[in-house]
Amino acid sequence: GRGPKGEIWKIEESIFPFVQLCTQLLSRDARFFLINSYTTGLQPAVLSYMMNLCIVPVLGGHVDAEEIGLPVDVKVACGGVDNSCMALGGRCIADGRAYVSLGSSAWNVVSSYEPILDTKLSPFVFAHCIPGLFVSATSIFSAGSSFQWVRNQLCKDIMQNAGDRDPYILMNELAAQSPIGSHKLLFNPSLAGGTGADLTPNIRGAYVGLDLKHTQADLIRSAMEGISLALRIALDYMKTMTALQDEILFVGGGANSPLWLQMFANIYGMD
Repeated sequence: GRGPKGEIWKIEESIFPFVQLCTQLLSRDARFFLINSYTTGLQPAVLSYMMNLCIVPVLGGHVDAEEIGLPVDVKVACGGVDNSCMALGGRCIADGRAYVSLGSSAWNVVSSYEPILDTKLSPFVFAHCIPGLFVSATSIFSAGSSFQWVRNQLCKDIMQNAGDRDPYILMNELAAQSPIGSHKLLFNPSLAGGTGADLTPNIRGAYVGLDLKHTQADLIRSAMEGISLALRIALDYMKTMTALQDEILFVGGGANSPLWLQMFANIYGMD
């Protein structure tokens, strides 16, 4: 992992002091302490030694350490990475089939017989769960997280007065009162930096054209439109490298908004 100033945290070097610090935080009547390591350099015997050295003398108990926490009689089928499995759930199961994952970040994803390879755009590419297919994606780093920023920073009144209602639903209702184009207010959702489609990763987000006539409804709708337009740019790059079918499926939290889906339908020009 990396810290906010570029600090590097390597599990191989820092796991032992990390376990020592965790020991200090644990309640004296803690029921269990679990470490799940994907690093092949850390064998179960190494983790077991750390636990016996740090945890057991303080809290007692015993240590179990195995390569995988499943009984030996459990049948395991070979699967795929998360993005490939999501493609199955998103019905992205044939050449040219596409879907959009509209979550904290957002992805245009397509299944194809040939992977999308480009040194400038640097799309993400995975082997599909279906033999012979690949999953390729173009993305923006801050989609739902940009909209969450709008909620947290610009819609505190909505959050405070929402009661039992979801603030995002109330934001959608307010955004619907703003016309298409948000009274000429543009939003750049690059709050987490630029992607390969941008000139530099150092680009940051902005409202452009903001003036005294703009309302909270305009700010919300502009953010939704800006995220949609940024993904359309990423989609256009994808279309230069592979053919897509005319229909595209949306998944993720943002797909719960009929208003946002209609924006995407208009901006993408797809069903």
